Amino acid sequence: MKREEQDLVRASWALVAQLGPLAAEHFYKRLFESEPRLQQLFASTSMARQHARLVDALSFVVDRLDRLDEVVPVLREMGRRHQAYGVTERDYQAVGQALLSTLEEAHGDAWSEPLAGAWERAYGLVAVTMQPAEASI
Repeated sequence: MKREEQDLVRASWALVAQLGPLAAEHFYKRLFESEPRLQQLFASTSMARQHARLVDALSFVVDRLDRLDEVVPVLREMGRRHQAYGVTERDYQAVGQALLSTLEEAHGDAWSEPLAGAWERAYGLVAVTMQPAEASI
């Protein structure tokens, strides 16, 4: 990602992170509306805790967009755990759509094509890194 895109994502996330659990709740609502079958993955999970985990994970990545050497090992480990849960490439696509939709709604009129593109690239990096190597080729 270009430095300008990293800066856009960071500034954008600062706004959304203030919403914290509310943004995460909206994200999961969108995700489960688009892919109801994914809700079963969270059947025994405290959603309040899951909301906090989502915000923490996104904050970790956003804060280190310029230090991918710190991010990649963490994302690969998360990817291994998600693979064990049965998460598929299609699921990563649904997550990306739900994330972008949540971000767009949070930003309202401030949402723009450059901001959307920067987030698409940031999430693309996350998704490709988390997926098993053979699925990412």
